[in-house]
Amino acid sequence: MRKPKGTAAGFPMGPRADRASKGTRCRAIGKQGAHKVKAPVLREELFRWFCQIRGAVKGRLPLKILEAKAIGLRLACIEAAVSRGFPADVPKIVGTNWLWRFRKTYNISLRKPNNRWKVPRKVLLSRLRNMWQNTFRVRCLAALTFEYDMDADCF
Repeated sequence: MRKPKGTAAGFPMGPRADRASKGTRCRAIGKQGAHKVKAPVLREELFRWFCQIRGAVKGRLPLKILEAKAIGLRLACIEAAVSRGFPADVPKIVGTNWLWRFRKTYNISLRKPNNRWKVPRKVLLSRLRNMWQNTFRVRCLAALTFEYDMDADCF
């Protein structure tokens, strides 16, 4: 009995021998590795809190603050589930692994946000010139219209 070329004892050989053929796959292509996220409400609330606090903090937001808030929200989720009689299925927030995945999912950076407003000096000077010209024009118009300088109105 002859074996077909490119097989050994009925198994395929060659550079693609370790891959399953399309007809024998158990999972759909492109859906490998996907898993359900535990407590998506926890992640959404943490992201909502982060968006609110980001504008109030001038410097870098420490990871410990994000972790402390995540732990607090986790405890609130557990209390809410227990009070309603449901089992609490929330992730353990130990270390930075969960926070790293959370930050990667929502594209969160804890760096200082002021760098994004930086412009070249030439552009800055042009904008300042336009702002001062507009200020002088409005003050001149107010002086001609109301017959007084707007300096008294904290302008």
